[in-house]
Amino acid sequence: MKVLFIDDEKERFDEFKLLYPDFDITYVDNIVDALDAVCSPAFDFDLLMLDHDLGGKDTTQPIADYIYMKVTGFTDLTVVIHSTNSAGAGNLYSKLHRVVECCVIAPYAWAKKNIILER
Repeated sequence: MKVLFIDDEKERFDEFKLLYPDFDITYVDNIVDALDAVCSPAFDFDLLMLDHDLGGKDTTQPIADYIYMKVTGFTDLTVVIHSTNSAGAGNLYSKLHRVVECCVIAPYAWAKKNIILER
């Protein structure tokens, strides 16, 4: 499974990577690189692990906005919003659940070995 993991806290990524060593994971910790990855014509990830807050005033809301506006090219994507910012996670979910295959809010889903990650 190809995963794009977006989070400003590398410890979360490190934990995820240890639990899922067979996944092909790309880690991004800032909005500029995250948008580059999501907006790339070569986007071919199966799973988007998405935090809301990226430090300072940066959030991943522009990613949700882009995917929502683009609509095509993301219908097979599963999104796990792992943010503990419930308001921010709700804002991401409100757009993404309409245009991707599966979208859930599950803070630290990998720590629970969530079934979504095992598909």
